[in-house]
Amino acid sequence: MEAGELSGTVTLHLDTAQNQPHRAEIAKLMTRIHRRRRGVGTALMLEAERIARDGGRTQLTPETATEDGAGPFYEKLGFIEAGVTR
Repeated sequence: MEAGELSGTVTLHLDTAQNQPHRAEIAKLMTRIHRRRRGVGTALMLEAERIARDGGRTQLTPETATEDGAGPFYEKLGFIEAGVTR
């Protein structure tokens, strides 16, 4: 929150299949356009990573579009592209 306005949000899915208790997924990360490039998304991702790690998750998968998506943002945070789902 900044000046009473929601700056961004992240959705972290921890409810995974029984055979994948090590996984978590970033289902949605959104930052208001006029709040971008101010560290909001990074702060949200760091907190999501902390929550996932505290929950025993060792693999965190963000989902993004291949064109005009947030791939470069996630790469800046150290994520590695592992494949494309169509």
